[in-house]
Amino acid sequence: MIKNVEFKTSNNEVFQETNFVSLYDTMSEKIVKESEDFEGKDSGWTLDEILRLEVRTNRYSPFRALYPSANHPNKTSSYATHLNKLNFDGISFPTPLNEVKKFSKMNDIGINIYSFEEDLKIFPLLISDIVCEKHIDLLYIKNNDLGHYCFIKSLSRLVSKQLSKHQHKTYICKRCLSAFQTEYKLLQHNEMCGDKSPARVVMPSETCKFLKFKIFQHSLKIPFVVYADFECVTMKTDTCCPDPNFSFTNMYEKHVPIGFCYFISYQGGHYKDPVVYRGTDAPKCFIEKLEKDAIEIEHIYKNPKPLLPLTESEKQLYDNAKYCYFCDQTFRENNIKVRDHNHVTQKFNGPCCNSCNLAMKTPKFLPVFFHNLSGKICIHTYKLDLCWYFTTPALSWDAMLLNTKVAIELFTDYDMLLFIENGVRGGISQCCNRYAIANNKYMPNFNPDDESPWLKNYIDYNTKLRTKAVNDFQKDFYKLMNNSIFGKTMENVRRRVDIRLCSTEEQARKLIAKLNFNRRTIFSENLMAIHLKKTNNKFFKPIQVGMTILDLSKVLMYSFHYEYMKHRYDSKIKLMFTDTDSFIYEIKTDDFYSDMKDDLNLYDTSDYDKNNVYNLPLVNKKVIGKMKDVNKGNIMTEYVGLKSKIYAYKTNNKIEKRLKGIKKQTLKNKLMYSFSCMCWNFDFKEKKTRMRT
Repeated sequence: MIKNVEFKTSNNEVFQETNFVSLYDTMSEKIVKESEDFEGKDSGWTLDEILRLEVRTNRYSPFRALYPSANHPNKTSSYATHLNKLNFDGISFPTPLNEVKKFSKMNDIGINIYSFEEDLKIFPLLISDIVCEKHIDLLYIKNNDLGHYCFIKSLSRLVSKQLSKHQHKTYICKRCLSAFQTEYKLLQHNEMCGDKSPARVVMPSETCKFLKFKIFQHSLKIPFVVYADFECVTMKTDTCCPDPNFSFTNMYEKHVPIGFCYFISYQGGHYKDPVVYRGTDAPKCFIEKLEKDAIEIEHIYKNPKPLLPLTESEKQLYDNAKYCYFCDQTFRENNIKVRDHNHVTQKFNGPCCNSCNLAMKTPKFLPVFFHNLSGKICIHTYKLDLCWYFTTPALSWDAMLLNTKVAIELFTDYDMLLFIENGVRGGISQCCNRYAIANNKYMPNFNPDDESPWLKNYIDYNTKLRTKAVNDFQKDFYKLMNNSIFGKTMENVRRRVDIRLCSTEEQARKLIAKLNFNRRTIFSENLMAIHLKKTNNKFFKPIQVGMTILDLSKVLMYSFHYEYMKHRYDSKIKLMFTDTDSFIYEIKTDDFYSDMKDDLNLYDTSDYDKNNVYNLPLVNKKVIGKMKDVNKGNIMTEYVGLKSKIYAYKTNNKIEKRLKGIKKQTLKNKLMYSFSCMCWNFDFKEKKTRMRT
């Protein structure tokens, strides 16, 4: 039996300086090895004869992108006359990516560089901001430590297949790789996209363009949670005298851990006694003991336990159930009813549809919280376990989606998203007048001279909880649960960062070798953060909601100021300061609190004392859109403003200072009210000290 078999080698670039003997030996060894491997793979095969040797050559024109040659483009001699036209001063060979901009600027050539990810998706690696007559696109291919630049003759042919199955010519945006059918539409798009950071745009598809709550697993409590706390002592440190002419940090003592305690909370009951340790090696011991417990818990997670026999009440609950206890959807033939249970505690959770049951995954992490924390407030109030979340805004966003059951339609067209982004305007904030001093009879030194309101229920729910709050923490928490919704709708995904934590050298080397590697931060011998440049931007946030909230706030504020305050007081009112949702006025009137009684429907007076001297009734507690006296009836006797976000004022019993970017403790203890007045009157500078821990 005779079988014809082909043995091939890969393509190799051949230049004038190429060592052909070495290249021939390398290729020959590869063919001989493949032949031997083939004979050893199946018994009985031996080489009978070599039928032919075929050498395939492909034309390769490295200079053709910039100086195309009409005759013999495959010969280097065709480009010899152009070698002195380019300035290579200070350019390394092979040329790294960080020198491309330098070469581009010296030679007045626009160069765009693209690369591809593991799934072969093209993404922009470096986009030139220089507008030049000469412009070329290159594809950077990297294999291990070697890289090569290839000329992209047609970006449309390279990219269009990953965007759609459309076979006709498309016009590609070189910054975001969006495709357009006409050049005119591309030019319109470039006007909005030209100042955005280069990255491949990923928009929701038509089949998943509705944003709704899907992570029902977060409604279940995580079986194991660690609560820990460290105790430290302060020790003096040696340091040198800093230069007093510049801002400096004077480190005089440090916190040294000398003990810890942690407790593992188990949903099924008692798991282990608290771990308590005292010693100078507390951090190391903490990691070792916690790692040991984490490995034991991982073993429990990887070995799920079967469901315990149902009780009579559980059987009755299951038999009578018509809706999934997670998603509230009715059971169907293609999504049948099943028994959902906790794979650790073996307890029956409830009747569940098959889709939700398959979506439930055992957590692959162990939450560790430092200091005291209780998750019951979130489970009971929002039906979500906060142990699944890193931040309160993320918790609030999911709580809103779960509470409202809304399905928000997202943009699938990138230009529509850009249109909304360009329409976003921040809240009004300005310092209109610099100084004011009060004079009224309540002062001791008075001188007698069409769409559905889908978000409303969630906002009202948190507002109601806030009115029932019994301490400042709960008030602030429910307020944040409302306010953070706006922040999530306005979340700028372009500013997100891609940071990977590495604990081994192998992990770090693999990430550093990536084309989008940016920088690294070393925390310790076994922990490093790798900062990667983003290769794509996924726009899955309803930014149109945030823009609408901002504009509605302006309508409310402008309406109150121009239609009510200016109309009522005319020339007797002066706007001193405004910041998004607040005003500071200087008003000349006999009794402003008496004026408030005439229009109580505009005010929230619930923070006043029940027996206040102004005889104001307490109305509109926490009602959205009502103006409130932040001083709770304490008269603002003096005000000084320096600029937007920077002001201070006095009341009968306190001084309030606002300075964006400065910590509250620093404002309270270090910045005096007289300092603000001096800054207003004079060009005054003062040295301030801040403590860091």
